[in-house]
Parts: sequence; structure tokens; C-alpha cells
Amino acid sequence: MKLSRRLLSAALSIVMAACLFAPAFAESEGGVEGLPSELTIWSELGSWLVKAGNDIHASVAYEELERVTGTKINWIHPPAGTGVAEQFNLMIVSGDLPDIINYSWMTVTGGIQKYIDDGVIVDMTPYYDNGDMPYVERLFADLPKIEKQVRQDNGAIYYMPSVRKDDELRIWNGPQIRVDWLEKVGMPIPDTVDDLYETLKAFKEQNVSDADNFVPMMAGKFRTDTSQGLGQLLFSFNTTYDFLTDPTGTTAKYGPIEPEFKEGAAYIRKLVEEGLVDPNYVTNDRDIIDAAMIADEAGFMFNTQVTKLALLFEEHGIENPLKPIPYLRGPNPTSELAPVFYSEAGANIMGGCLAVTTKAKDILSTVKWVDFNYSPTGELIRNYGVEGVSYNLVDGEPILTEIVTNNPQYDINTASAIYTPAKVSVFAGIQRYASWKQSTHPDGVDCVVQYMSRVDQSMIMPPTSMTGDEQAEYASLMTDITTYFDETIDRIILGQLPLEHLDAMADQMKAMGVERAIELKQAALDRYNAR
Repeated sequence: MKLSRRLLSAALSIVMAACLFAPAFAESEGGVEGLPSELTIWSELGSWLVKAGNDIHASVAYEELERVTGTKINWIHPPAGTGVAEQFNLMIVSGDLPDIINYSWMTVTGGIQKYIDDGVIVDMTPYYDNGDMPYVERLFADLPKIEKQVRQDNGAIYYMPSVRKDDELRIWNGPQIRVDWLEKVGMPIPDTVDDLYETLKAFKEQNVSDADNFVPMMAGKFRTDTSQGLGQLLFSFNTTYDFLTDPTGTTAKYGPIEPEFKEGAAYIRKLVEEGLVDPNYVTNDRDIIDAAMIADEAGFMFNTQVTKLALLFEEHGIENPLKPIPYLRGPNPTSELAPVFYSEAGANIMGGCLAVTTKAKDILSTVKWVDFNYSPTGELIRNYGVEGVSYNLVDGEPILTEIVTNNPQYDINTASAIYTPAKVSVFAGIQRYASWKQSTHPDGVDCVVQYMSRVDQSMIMPPTSMTGDEQAEYASLMTDITTYFDETIDRIILGQLPLEHLDAMADQMKAMGVERAIELKQAALDRYNAR
């Protein structure tokens, strides 16, 4: 506790804090029976930790993990500014493999089975079946849906991923509106897309802003901007710009060729035609959109939970007037719920995944180290860091200290990366909502509460997997199809092509093989549902 007070009161830098604790780690008795004394791990560093230092040892939490396990980690990071996939491929081709590779194994090019067949990584299933992964076994027992998402179609366990243990962590994106402008025009929070239309129209007609470039709604690229893209308005029409399922989760569909897509696209085009949406959405990015919101140039958008923008408002001395609202229901709604379709909302696993390579010096002990990351202790370290430094126990509950929540040198996300990396790290492990909300701006927490209030996730395509041949064929088809779609839908929305061209667009995508792509998705979905 004395050391923690020194860190807080003296406002020492993070790096100095790490140095101060290094001797304590060395002097403490640490080590878990059966774990290796040393490992080499290849892993992307992560953008937030880069701000503190170009090595994962800038993280006090990972230093604590070393101390507790007794396993020294030699980290290999792809050089900053280089393509991670390119560096991964170079490593695989070289054959110079570490003990563990932390990578996006769920979506790896060619499918993960290729890396098993080529002798790059090991199948962890026999170790799991032999009782060598008790913490993973308990995780699966407590949350069977995570086991279903982790296991391959053949039942094997090839990696262990980042796990969002709580469903609240899956819904981080949604609609946000200027509530002060709602009061100005005398309108309630919009409930449906029809309400939104009337609200945006009132914003425009009643001149709620004096900004020269005022437009009621800002948005980003239709499909590829998954946070702020204009295409999210489609969700309220029970469709999306990508693959989805029927409400039972058993039939694969492709949104742009479904009837609901025409209704949603017509609605979006109407907003653009009437000057209710920024027509530059095609080139907008997050910085442009955030700047417009701060400058009173717009009053509605879709966005990730609002922590970053709330902090930007505060930097400008403005109390954040944007508030999250529940997802919008469609016209003539028949349910209290509103559908969402962005893929992260459909799964509790994501991001970095730990796979043990065939070059591991001791595969059994390495697998046990992977398993330890999913233990209560591993979960505590990743979510809260070091007791007396980044958290204290209050009535038995871990509460983050100001070294994370009000750090004198770093923003809250960088401080989280250093002390409580589950929130922002690309490294696999378990993330908990209880920790996340302590290190998130209150407006951001409110976003999650509002977005979770009535979402329907039943039609989101789950994290299916394809064989190498299937994935190669699928990628060949969809690369051309999505390029054509992106170009054509923008021309339709912007009025460069008639609305009736939606039928021709659907026909052209069918001619390009989208129905075969649906068949491949269906086969993967069938296997997923059979897990």
C-alpha cells in the first residue's frame, strides 16, 4: 500500500512504475507447478501499449503475470508500422517459430486446419481431454456458448481466444443524438426509423445549429465503416449489407439480394435526397465525423461507445451533448426488440488467439501456460493488474485505482493497456464487464446500457469456419462481389443510378456467383449448428 500511495501521489510515469516494481517481482516467490520456466511468444503489441513503449514489458500487468507464473516471457513483436499479416506469413515461411503465436487464428487466410496439417501448430484437444486444461474446461462448463464458438467443426481445440465473458461487452456500437436539440425542436427520443426521419427533418427545418456546414446526420462509408457507416440504418429493416441468418439461425442469407434490403435502401436514399445526411459519407472517416459533432455541424450518428468523443468534448470545454439511444425499430414494428448485425455482437470470442507451435520446447507445459491465462488469477491480472497498485479490494471486490482511472500522464486507454490490458489488448485472455466499466467514461458505460436495452441478435451470422478449399472459393467470389456492391450502392444512394437499379444490382451479384457463396456459408452454418 505504501508503494501504491507513492505512485499515486507523486504522479510517476508508467515506465517508472514498472521499474519500481521490477525488484519486488524478482524478490517474490512466484511460480506455478507444471508451467515452463521460459517461453517465447510472437504477438502484435497493440496500438495503446505502443504509446507507453515498444515492448510489452511496458505493461505492469504482464510483468505481474510473469511473477505469478514463474514463466519468463521473451516477446517477439512485429515491427510497428508493418503489416501484421505480412510479418506473420514471413515467420511461417521461415520456419523459425516461437513457442506460442498470438494471432487472429479465427480468420487466418487459408483456414486454421492448414496450419495443423502443415505441422505449424499443435492440436490441443488431446491435452484438454487428458485434463491438462482445467481452467478452460471450467470456462466451457460455465459458458457452453464459448465452447461452441471455440471448437472447430470437427470438435478440435486449436487455439484459445480473447473471451468476452459478459454479454454487455458484445454491444459497443449504436445510435447517438443531440438531446439538447431534441428539446429545442420539442421532440422525444426517436423510437423507429420513421421517428428518426421526422427528427432529422425538424433539425434541418428549425435551424437548430448556426454552423455553416450543418447537416442533421453524419455517417461513414456504407459497408466498410462498421462503426459509423451509413449502412447501419439497414438494421432496422431486418437486413444488412452482409451475410445474416433467418431468425432461427439455421438459414444463411445475403442481405443485398433480399426484399428487405430494397426498403432499407429506399429509406436511406430518401434521407440523402432531402439533405438529412452528409452526402460525403463515402469519404468521411472518424476524425471528420467527430470534428463535425464537436463543431455543432450534425446531431445524429452511429458510433462506438462514446468515451473518445466525450473526452474530445471535454478538451474543448464542452459538456457532451450527445447521448446514446436504443437501437431504432423499423417501420410498423411488431417487436419491442431492434435487430443488430455487426459481427462482433454475435460472438463472445474475438481478436488475438493463443496457438502452441510444434517447435515449443515442452508442449505440455506450454499448453498449461495457455490454460493458466483463463484461470481466476489470470483473469484477475488481465482485468485489474496488481493489487495495491492498479486495484484494491473493497468489500471483497476489486476496484481500480486512479493510476488507471485518472492517470496524470496517460489517457485512460493507454493506462488500461499498461495496468489492466484486458480492455484494450490484442493478446488473448478473458475480459470482464465489471473491470471495463470502471475504466470507461460514464457516457461510454451509458452507451452499453442503452444499446443492450432491446437488441435482437438472433439473425447475426455466428463465427462459422470454412475448410481451406471453401474459404479460397468464397474469397474469390466475394472479393469481386463486394467491390461491385460498394461501387453500385453508393451510386444508387447518391442518386447517380435510379432506385430501381437495386434489382439489376441483385441480378448482377447472382451472375457473379453470390448464390454459390451463400451455399458455402450455409454449409459452414450447418456445421456450426451441429457442434
